[in-house]
Amino acid sequence: MIPSLGDLVFAMAYLGLRWSELAALRVSDVDLDRRRVRIVERATEVGGRMDVSAPKSRASKRSVAIPSLLEPVLRQRTVGRGADELVFPAPDGGYLRNGNWRSRSGWTRATTQLGLEGVTPRDLRRTFGSLARSAGADLRWIQRAMGHESINTTARIYAHLYDEELDIVAAALDRLSASRVEGR
Repeated sequence: MIPSLGDLVFAMAYLGLRWSELAALRVSDVDLDRRRVRIVERATEVGGRMDVSAPKSRASKRSVAIPSLLEPVLRQRTVGRGADELVFPAPDGGYLRNGNWRSRSGWTRATTQLGLEGVTPRDLRRTFGSLARSAGADLRWIQRAMGHESINTTARIYAHLYDEELDIVAAALDRLSASRVEGR
């Protein structure tokens, strides 16, 4: 039995995958022993057909750490299944399409009820970046984990999370300056 599609939300928020990467994720790409997910393929809907190919850039082909709280979700979706099976398949076993999933899962209704109208599954990817940054991850680590080709992309999206750190640095500089003045 395939678990509910609600765990997909959890996986996107804690792995930082693009929808196309999640849709193409196979059981063989999940290494529960090493707690890693390998991103080696993407499945994108183009003109009503699924285009399955390599990730969009060299940086997009990567490994992402599996947080321990996500391990049971991935275990339920992978253990006892064939290596070539999709981790998040459509009901017919094929590639999961974003629009179909949003419709079946009640995404729009749920986000509206929560006062989050307009939030998309792509925003879950940004949740990952924001959570990682809030946990102290360096922008370079976030860049690699999210498969951004350029640090500029990562900085443009997540640099605002530095505001609190800027205050911490300013306070440290103030203390340093005060100690030098006192030491004269």
